[in-house]
Amino acid sequence: MYFIYSLVFFLFLCILAYLFGLSPKTYVKRCLISFDQLINTWFCFGYEDETLSSRAFRWSDDVTVKNTTYTNADNTNKTETTGKEKNNVKGDSWHVQKVPAAIINTLFFWDYLIDEDGDKVRHCELSFWSERERSQMHPEGR
Repeated sequence: MYFIYSLVFFLFLCILAYLFGLSPKTYVKRCLISFDQLINTWFCFGYEDETLSSRAFRWSDDVTVKNTTYTNADNTNKTETTGKEKNNVKGDSWHVQKVPAAIINTLFFWDYLIDEDGDKVRHCELSFWSERERSQMHPEGR
């Protein structure tokens, strides 16, 4: 019964978001991301602004991000991500740290991009880079 009440309340919130000019699809996506971050923080003791997908990629790939700081024409410093290094301890062999990312990538099989080398960039890696670029933050905070 509580589940039905929760769904009705969530539907009410979606209608309210629509009335205030936010699309229900965007609102639902934001709610799912915040729930994902809550699960990561409370039950997995992760960072408060990181999704499970991003954490799974970071854990499976042991990513070290290279940043380059340069000065713009208006004399402001800007840091740009120039790439990543993979520092896998066991090389490209299958090991237990790759299991969560493989499960999440399988669940979100439709979420991928093809990069310039022709490789598939799957959901967990997309989430990692999305969080590095802070694309879920409000525009003033980026």
